[in-house]
Amino acid sequence: IDPDDPRPYKYLAICHVHSNYQYKTALEALKNYTDRQPQDDFGYNFMGYIYYRKKAYTKAADAFEKALSLNPDNCYAHFYLTYTYAWLYDQTLKLDPRRKSYKASFRHHAAQTRSYQMQHPLRVRMLNTWLSKS
Repeated sequence: IDPDDPRPYKYLAICHVHSNYQYKTALEALKNYTDRQPQDDFGYNFMGYIYYRKKAYTKAADAFEKALSLNPDNCYAHFYLTYTYAWLYDQTLKLDPRRKSYKASFRHHAAQTRSYQMQHPLRVRMLNTWLSKS
């Protein structure tokens, strides 16, 4: 067993989330994973997803943006950033200067997600359904 192998941390994080919703221990495993595999967008996507589920939207946005910096063609990150920036916009006071950038980011990522219609039709359909109800 190689202690520097990142794979056990990746699968451990998946098990923590999917079997028991243990987000804290999953985040610890993902930190170990991303330390050992910093160029893999999976770790940042999954980290972003956990933060999103915990309603830690600023941390979620940071993780998803990191995933996009590694893989600009990452539909999953664009998809969740659309929701993340919508929540950040909604939770920010009207006088807060960040609110305008959250709205712009929301629109950007929604458009990017829609551009993946052929590759990810279900994800785009889910986004369009959510937007029509908002």
